Amino acid sequence: MGGQGVERRDILRFMIGNEAQNRFLSGLDWINARSKSEFGHEFMDCPPEQQKSLLEELAYKAKFKPTTESGREFFQFMRDYTVVGYYTTRIGLESLGYPGLRTVWPSMPGCSHPDDPEHIHLREPGKV
Repeated sequence: MGGQGVERRDILRFMIGNEAQNRFLSGLDWINARSKSEFGHEFMDCPPEQQKSLLEELAYKAKFKPTTESGREFFQFMRDYTVVGYYTTRIGLESLGYPGLRTVWPSMPGCSHPDDPEHIHLREPGKV
């Protein structure tokens, strides 16, 4: 379930530009600093209960703390990117029952230039 089968690397490469990458990395730093402050360990080294507790402070208004504003902004940023990334994939659209998949794309088209996954050879729209 979830993001299984979704090409997460490609989505991240496509969706996250330099500014967003900096926000992402700063947010991860914030999560680790907060986790060390609260639990004495980086986030990924904490048991699931502590991870859940920290994330709930960021996700639910009723659990917000005055010192978590930066973390809440990061959490919302990640939630937005996760939702967009998932629901713009075939598996995400299928989970919605999106009819366009059946009428427009009987099979999902592949990239027309698999040898250039970064699409470096493409020009920006409007530029000649």
